[in-house]
Amino acid sequence: MTITKRSVKGSALSYAEMDENIRDLREDTNLNRVLLNGNTSNTELRVPGLPLQVHYHRIDQANAYTCAASGGNIAGEDYSDFGRCVEVEATRMTVTPKVANSIIQIDFSMFGEPSGHNSGFLIGQYHSANTTVTVIRRSGFEGFNNVEAKDMNNTYISDFYDSDQASTPRQSNFMYIDKPGTTNPVTYVLVFKATTAHNRIYNLNQTVTSGNEHGVSTMKIQEIAT
Repeated sequence: MTITKRSVKGSALSYAEMDENIRDLREDTNLNRVLLNGNTSNTELRVPGLPLQVHYHRIDQANAYTCAASGGNIAGEDYSDFGRCVEVEATRMTVTPKVANSIIQIDFSMFGEPSGHNSGFLIGQYHSANTTVTVIRRSGFEGFNNVEAKDMNNTYISDFYDSDQASTPRQSNFMYIDKPGTTNPVTYVLVFKATTAHNRIYNLNQTVTSGNEHGVSTMKIQEIAT
């Protein structure tokens, strides 16, 4: 809304205009309008380092995701480079950046257990146009270790090393930073992978052996001004 005022001295506002001005100040005024000294509520303050938007994603369902060397919706070059992979579909999360040069930060807290410790996660992007998933390869924001060779052993995180691959779930907490360089929607997703020539299984929100612990996985995605 717009604050109504008179530029001619002695020209009074109507009661309706005064009521609307009071309502606008009480209900529509926010920090952006105050700092920008603006008269409309469609402005947005963009301070480097502060969030432009924040979204949350909670996953309660339990699912099992089995790696494969081919045949899924992972891009062919990713199977070739990284070996046996599978999309953890429940982790898809979409954000539409407000500005093209912003930073996207995703905080993961994943509850689950793999069928073997030789495994880990990559960071991928889901493409709805052709329903495929690609491992993110944007320079400086790769969803894998960009110094080591792109091979079976390369992951973004691998923290499943313990002595029990049956009844000991792990809460994997990690962060990913991206700069997609677009204002089009971007859908992020985790890719579970084996670091061995076996089809590992990731048990989301559950253990390998049924009848043990169940848990909750969460994701927070935020766009940060630069």
